[in-house]
Amino acid sequence: MDYFLARQPIFKRDLTVYAYELLFRSNPNENSYTVESNTPIPNFDDYDSDDKSTSTVLINSYLASDFESFSKGKKVFINFTEHLIMDETPLIFPNQTLVVELLETIRPNPVLIKKCMDLKKNGYTLALDDYVHERDKINPLLDLVDILKVDFLDNSKQEISRIAQLYKNSPIKLLAEKVESYEMFEFAKNEGFHYFQGYFFSKPKMLSGKSLHSDNKSFILILNELFKVDPDFDKISNIIQSDVSLSYKLLRLVNSAAYYKTFEIKSIKQATLMLGIKKLKNWTLLLMLVDAGKNKPAELVRESIIRGCLLESLSKHTPYRNMSSEFFLMGLFSMIGLIMDSPIGELLKDLPLSDFVKDALMGKDNPYKKIYDIALLYEKADFEKVYRLASEMNIPSNVITKYYRDSIAFAHEAFDSQS
Repeated sequence: MDYFLARQPIFKRDLTVYAYELLFRSNPNENSYTVESNTPIPNFDDYDSDDKSTSTVLINSYLASDFESFSKGKKVFINFTEHLIMDETPLIFPNQTLVVELLETIRPNPVLIKKCMDLKKNGYTLALDDYVHERDKINPLLDLVDILKVDFLDNSKQEISRIAQLYKNSPIKLLAEKVESYEMFEFAKNEGFHYFQGYFFSKPKMLSGKSLHSDNKSFILILNELFKVDPDFDKISNIIQSDVSLSYKLLRLVNSAAYYKTFEIKSIKQATLMLGIKKLKNWTLLLMLVDAGKNKPAELVRESIIRGCLLESLSKHTPYRNMSSEFFLMGLFSMIGLIMDSPIGELLKDLPLSDFVKDALMGKDNPYKKIYDIALLYEKADFEKVYRLASEMNIPSNVITKYYRDSIAFAHEAFDSQS
């Protein structure tokens, strides 16, 4: 069975990534629905239960070697039901990577507690999901877990403060989940929480009216040449060669796994010719984005690249396949307002993007926005809506997870080559 599989970052206090939680759902084998047909869109609840969807991830993600591509060296949280704990399913994962997230619906009993103790003895990290003090204060699993996940939407500030005080001197780490704003993040930090999960990092913090222009004038000089009718590669190469940092980053990029080839690129001119006009534009704009976001969580820029790659791949199944590079740029700059702490409408004026792209990023309905919405919904693991929109656009739903996985791999390679 095919499946949808996304990830959500879990941050440390300094906004570096501590782990990713895998979010998943089973998916029908193929997408045969079209707008013109009367075929009903399947109800996802008919296709999976908690146990079935988790088992699907374990088999398809780990055994198909996708686990590492989603974790990228970080810890990975995965939900486990009572049944899967009893079956000792977590043991197929590496103990240094997996965090066993125990669902709040688990009913502790002596046998299950023994299974959890064995996981601890084998070096696994245990987390208890959706902790509510009044309900869970006598839960025997509290003697075993390493991390408590506290839902910030289901608990009041007073309840959160009380939990923080109760565990202030405990070895148990507190994880704030469903943190939806920077204000909530700051509150959680002040209360002593260790880890933070939610979409706060992709929400505006303040508006300071910064402009897009970088202090590094090389970007502007390169783009001015690239957007000419007949770009001069010698001139572009000379601009890059005059900047040691740019030269180093370009050679790192073209020799990374993101651009697989059978020989090493050793000269700037060779690198520019290999990339070509379109990829050079994308690389220069990516570098500008990384430069602009140097004081922001790195995950913002990384997510922008993932979004761009995913959109580029999705667009190839639509009538706009010849404009796939526009979709890459749309994803790449979809978070520019957050990165620059400035209204996105003002920043888009300075970017060489089409009106279709700009309108979609501003929330105006057009054909590009439908594809853009698929990427946004996928990130939030709203897979039922993803399926519906993909069906409307005649995008096969069974390729989306592969595109997402490939986008993650490319984003890590591309981002790391610029940092």
